Amino acid sequence: MPPLSCSVSSEASSSSSHHVVLRRRRRRTTTCVIINNINLFISPVVFLLLLLFATVNSAAAGETSSTLSSPTTATIAAGTDGYKYIGCYNETTAGLSGTGGSGTRALYGGINEVLPGVMTVEKCLGFCKGGLEKKGYRFAGLEYSRECWCASQLFSLSSKVADAECNLSCDGDASQVCGGSLRISVYDLEGDVDSVAAGGQSKSSRLVRELVLVVGGAVLARLLW
Repeated sequence: MPPLSCSVSSEASSSSSHHVVLRRRRRRTTTCVIINNINLFISPVVFLLLLLFATVNSAAAGETSSTLSSPTTATIAAGTDGYKYIGCYNETTAGLSGTGGSGTRALYGGINEVLPGVMTVEKCLGFCKGGLEKKGYRFAGLEYSRECWCASQLFSLSSKVADAECNLSCDGDASQVCGGSLRISVYDLEGDVDSVAAGGQSKSSRLVRELVLVVGGAVLARLLW
């Protein structure tokens, strides 16, 4: 039931006859008005309890909201199917801002697939390993969370950048890194981190070729002399 607000007023009255005042009396009138949704008196203790309850509720709601909005931290997968992670590289496709307009992708001349919602590092490496008559493409790369690129060569104009620049998680596994915007997470089937050279030749291949040239030159010089 709504609380009542009551007020008391007094009204004076008099009776007279022949200029003689017989008596004076006061009549009390009590008026009560129903006041909706207003508590006229609140105990200080109740007020403090309500304030404390509101504060605790607000803090709990904030903590829950913070927990739900915290993003999952993605990490770099080491690699599977013989592939090893060698770094994050910039994309070199022409027509995209910040690429330098080379006209060639970082991983070119191979195959690719896009798997929205389900791409993982394992899926991409397995896809690249199954190419080239099941022998596997040498390089595999993931980009934009859902793209997988396979190639035999890593373009020489593609530069290695900080791993932090590959900052997008995989669509199919938020705990894994799948490249970034104009950044590609590259895996090498040979696992040679120094393999990035013109034409994608490995460090060991270059050394053998240089040794052959030196020996061949020495033999030829000896014969001519």
